Amino acid sequence: MSYTLYADPSSQQYRFRNPLGLKVFCAHALLFKDCPECKNHPPEMTKSYNGVTVPRLYDRETGLRIFGTHVQGYQASLYDLQLKCKGKSKSKVRDTSSIKELIRSYFLPDGTAACVARFLRKATGDDSITEDTPICTFVESEKEVAHA
Repeated sequence: MSYTLYADPSSQQYRFRNPLGLKVFCAHALLFKDCPECKNHPPEMTKSYNGVTVPRLYDRETGLRIFGTHVQGYQASLYDLQLKCKGKSKSKVRDTSSIKELIRSYFLPDGTAACVARFLRKATGDDSITEDTPICTFVESEKEVAHA
């Protein structure tokens, strides 16, 4: 069973090269189409990062971001996941949030968190991981990375 629509080549997630179904949020940390202040003023189609302006394409109907390549979609997904696990995301997900809360932030089906927890138990050999485990558990500290 697949938990994201990305596995289906006819899905929007696959066509938009967006494996986690990342969406565009407004300045108020809401889906722009659901924000009373922003729904009539969608986000710009470009964004500046460190003085460099890059395209930021998205579907105005669904709010799904559109990436130029599958690799870009994976990179953006990993970056978003890292921000959330480190508690640096503008979303409501914090480093103290559970796996279940993280999965909900991606609008994935119920039951996905239990499967993610099961996968992480097998991958890490840590039988204490549940869907209620805080996501900061999976962030390597700078010291661990430096000595690896």
